[in-house]
Amino acid sequence: MLKAGVKLIEKTAVDAVKGVAGGDLGPVVEVLHGMLDEVERASKAASGAAAAGWILDLRGRIVDAYTQGQSGEDLRRQVEADYNRNDEGGRGAYIAGIQNELDALRQAQDLIPASNAIERAMYEAWIDGQFDNDCMEGTGLIELVFDQDGSAASAKVVGALGEQVGARLNSIMPDAGVTNLMDLDVVKRVCRDDQCMCFEGDNVVRADVLDEDMNSFLAAPDNWRAFVRFSG
Repeated sequence: MLKAGVKLIEKTAVDAVKGVAGGDLGPVVEVLHGMLDEVERASKAASGAAAAGWILDLRGRIVDAYTQGQSGEDLRRQVEADYNRNDEGGRGAYIAGIQNELDALRQAQDLIPASNAIERAMYEAWIDGQFDNDCMEGTGLIELVFDQDGSAASAKVVGALGEQVGARLNSIMPDAGVTNLMDLDVVKRVCRDDQCMCFEGDNVVRADVLDEDMNSFLAAPDNWRAFVRFSG
């Protein structure tokens, strides 16, 4: 879960710098990769094989998505080489360019996500890490249930420590950009009576129902707004 938070920080930081400076700021990425390395070392002490496997798998997906194949030493050599390739005037411009990037980072600092948004990303990763590709009967998702009258009856995290995760999400969601539970980036199972639909993290339909009226009801964003907290 910690790595998922670092992933969110990295993506937001890099995107923010691109928005202000129009390009990447390599040192920021290097610092964040260093954080991931520290988490990796800590994960080696994990006592549960299942937990350790999940952590290593999550790290692999983060590294696959964000690693640029550049160590801190590689970065230093690249900066030195770029500097030395310039003449005296060019070197001044090169240093000025680095300074501009640092200034851009300072301007972008307000765009870095708040701690609640980072924590939200961690819990989303925890839930998603338990998804077993069976959205109708499996785990690693959230389940939203309407009663026969169409009112919100219950909402829960289906998976290990689901009750605790749901309770903590209830505490942080108002300040983490979550208007209703369908905003969470995990698989959802939405049910009424004995019929259910499944949705991906971005709310694209994953598994449908044949009944058109039930489909219209379960897939309606206006109805999703009834679920703002985990309960039941």
